Amino acid sequence: MSKPRHNLEKFSCTTSRFLLLTFRRPCYRQIITTNTICDPEKEVFSKWSDEDGGCYNMISTALLNDDYQVLKNHVQFINSLRMAIKNNNENESFKVYRELTLDPEDVKQEYKVGLQFLWPTFTFTSRNKDVAHHFGDYTFEIDASKND
Repeated sequence: MSKPRHNLEKFSCTTSRFLLLTFRRPCYRQIITTNTICDPEKEVFSKWSDEDGGCYNMISTALLNDDYQVLKNHVQFINSLRMAIKNNNENESFKVYRELTLDPEDVKQEYKVGLQFLWPTFTFTSRNKDVAHHFGDYTFEIDASKND
């Protein structure tokens, strides 16, 4: 039995795993167009934020690597999470915060205040800057709106 060959060109970026807005991942773009029945929002958020992190770690890694097979295997959950986030979105703009521990040299080379870039995965944020502060050395202040 032969495997169908997936012919999307593999995405690669030699500069950073955090990408400028103009980059989009081809495998992710393909799977989000798949029609799926969405799981209940409460279940989706609970599974995503489960403390063992299994779902979060696996899907985040697949999104960062644009891993078609893993994304395809979890398309229902990914699309359910996208829809749950969209349905629970605010009608007004607000700020959220994300802290990361990064190499200072990478920060100097890659990030400038005001730079817009794509985080190619779902990521945890907090509306409380003090809460985010416990998770790294560099604070990303993210302007979110109903269109995000």
